[in-house]
Amino acid sequence: MLTEPSGTVLEVEVYTGAMDSKGGKGHASKVVMKLLQHKLNSGHSVYMDNYYNSCTLARELLDNQTFCTGTLRADRKGNPKDVVATKLPKGGTKAKYSNGIMIGKWKDKRDVLYISTEFPNTMVTFTNKRAKKKVKPLPILNYNKFMSGVDRQDQMMAYYPCSRKTLRWYKKLAIHFFQLILVNSHYIFNEYSGKRLTFYDYRLEVIRGLLGASLSKPKVKKNKCCTRSSTYKNCGNQRKRRN
Repeated sequence: MLTEPSGTVLEVEVYTGAMDSKGGKGHASKVVMKLLQHKLNSGHSVYMDNYYNSCTLARELLDNQTFCTGTLRADRKGNPKDVVATKLPKGGTKAKYSNGIMIGKWKDKRDVLYISTEFPNTMVTFTNKRAKKKVKPLPILNYNKFMSGVDRQDQMMAYYPCSRKTLRWYKKLAIHFFQLILVNSHYIFNEYSGKRLTFYDYRLEVIRGLLGASLSKPKVKKNKCCTRSSTYKNCGNQRKRRN
């Protein structure tokens, strides 16, 4: 899935198994190049997690005038062994450059290996959500900033899940695409309509539109309530005494 940082989905590619043209050796790189086929040679920046990133893919993207940044798995082919194996103190970093590709390692709570063809391994100071100043490598800072699109898309879809285990796979796929379209249109509506609706309210508006109802919220007519005073009598049981 290719998204913008806002969460808007641009491209989706369905993997159909080993017989797929994207299957086999280099599967991850093939998926990325397929998703970016209409975005290459335009100077775009792509942010990916460690499932997709590799030195080979970074070189291929760079040859197509496209930059990439993201986390990297330690066992990827072409990784510099001295960077991967180095032991760092907390906050320490080490990087190596080769033909426009930078691979770095940074010690936070754990070791983080990353790759970038756009940013150098510069340590920058930033303020976190708790108003505390922290230091991070520039590639990691930008990765955290722009990689949130896919996570935001998944988060929005998780609020109102529609798939069920009993459905067949093609039905699940169709429902999933309908959900993607709905979330996408919600982002576009909020950005260009001049209004802002929560995803819940937007779903209700879409449902009313599909049902042919008015898009405005129905007005509730207030009924006048009449109070009636009632008189209650307490009736006691009377007992008769026998003489």
